[in-house]
Amino acid sequence: MSNTNTTKQAQVKKEESKPVLPWNKADHGVAMKTFTGYNVNLTGWIRKDIQENTRKRKNERKRKRKRKRKRNRKRRRRRRRRRRKNRKVKIRKI
Repeated sequence: MSNTNTTKQAQVKKEESKPVLPWNKADHGVAMKTFTGYNVNLTGWIRKDIQENTRKRKNERKRKRKRKRKRNRKRRRRRRRRRRKNRKVKIRKI
């Protein structure tokens, strides 16, 4: 009889020690593309950690694109300068 009592106590301790993941009620749909090619909007509860990860990934992609654009702008400017510098000066006859 005491054996079953200790197992119940152990189960209760295990359940209490599990971390609780916060969930957010999503007011908007989450766009997903299925393997068949359909676009589906899912609505409902989203785990907070997943939501944060997707936000971080999205922001990181934005930063990468911005850096790439900036780098390309600099390269274009350098090329233009080189072209202008390397142009041959046309001599006009008077």
